[in-house]
Amino acid sequence: FMSRIWEELDYINEANNARLFANLYSHINGTMIHRLQLPQTTKFKSNTKIASSPGVIVPHIYMHLCTPNVLVMEWINGSKLTSTTTSTTVNGESDSVEEEEKMLLEENLGLIQQALFVTLCQLLDTGVMHADPHAGNLLKTTDTKQLAYLDFGLLAIIPETVRDALVCAVV
Repeated sequence: FMSRIWEELDYINEANNARLFANLYSHINGTMIHRLQLPQTTKFKSNTKIASSPGVIVPHIYMHLCTPNVLVMEWINGSKLTSTTTSTTVNGESDSVEEEEKMLLEENLGLIQQALFVTLCQLLDTGVMHADPHAGNLLKTTDTKQLAYLDFGLLAIIPETVRDALVCAVV
């Protein structure tokens, strides 16, 4: 337990974890993004603003500025997936606010579904898994409405034998 605490507090380790995660799952250049596309059976209402590109947003790490005690990465604007209300009113009309909140909830549920799919891919496919995917570490980006991962202090590496056993246990 204590070794994992120290591992999470080493920001060079966290920077390397973020780069590994990005190399696998980033929407920009991840080698596994073709496997992160949600299945075609997944349907969202036509007014949902969820980005359809596979992969996730991973903040860029500025390695030349990182030390064991300092981590410097790109800032990502976004909101928690647990947000279910809008912060502004739409022309003061309650119907507009209610519709806006309904769309927000639908967007967030779609991204939560994507997060579950991505996590299963991490667990069963590559074995490189974000080990702390709670509401504070998953964001909906403000501009593109995509799923962003934060906090790479802990990555779990799942051996292939364990991944195979998990698949066999389910099938």
